[in-house]
Amino acid sequence: MSGDAHDGFRSRIGETIGVSPEHIALFAKGRVALYAVLRALDIEPGDEVILPAFTCVAVPNAILYARARPVYVDIRPDTYTIDSTAVEEAIGARTRVILAQNTFGLSADLAALESIAARRGLTVVDDCTHGLGGRYRGLPNGSVAAASFFSTQWSKPLSTGLGGFAIARDAETAARLRHLEEAAPESGPVRSLMLRALVGAAEHAGNGRSFRAGREPAGRSDHDRARGRSRRAVPRLDHRSHPVTTPFADSRVTRHDRRQSSSVMDRMWWHD
Repeated sequence: MSGDAHDGFRSRIGETIGVSPEHIALFAKGRVALYAVLRALDIEPGDEVILPAFTCVAVPNAILYARARPVYVDIRPDTYTIDSTAVEEAIGARTRVILAQNTFGLSADLAALESIAARRGLTVVDDCTHGLGGRYRGLPNGSVAAASFFSTQWSKPLSTGLGGFAIARDAETAARLRHLEEAAPESGPVRSLMLRALVGAAEHAGNGRSFRAGREPAGRSDHDRARGRSRRAVPRLDHRSHPVTTPFADSRVTRHDRRQSSSVMDRMWWHD
């Protein structure tokens, strides 16, 4: 993707989420964007990041790549998002970040988490990998917390095949993110070819003419009946208590830090 295409994509993201394009940094994957956020926040080895135990393995992997320690807490049974009471109980002397994950497009209770963070001197990072297009109390997901990150991998609300981006509300953190973006390695010809193959395969598989297993017999299928049972098993979300809607570098970053960061982000490009 050319520089002009990057700038255009950044501008469209800013229009959608309601943030300045200068506060948006583009990365190879959502997990790389999370790693960059942690680096931009000066997370040090041994610092702790509180996150929901119900999450993707890519999330704690990014935390471990930053040499921080993931601390798992329980989720709420009505929204499947992180439980703010459990968060407060898990805060320790090395806690630096609370990760507020969007689950199935539903935002965490950001007001409660921001209140805890303000009292304890912590930072809330909004995991919006499944939340693009959703809103929290009328505000677009990704525009409320101090920092947020998104994925644009093929299974996400917006897909670029592979990709992700990070947002910071304050200018200093945003500048650090942009420096980390600039330090990230460019995709070589092999990776570019692999990405094109992945995107082409996904489009081919999604057109309904591939992997067809034959005509479905008349009447409801076992799959339909199973889906009906699974829907009945999901607890009903009470929007009155949880007002969300579902979705449709800093000068201190030295040359050595940039090389180290590039190396880590390069490895993370390949690993789940």
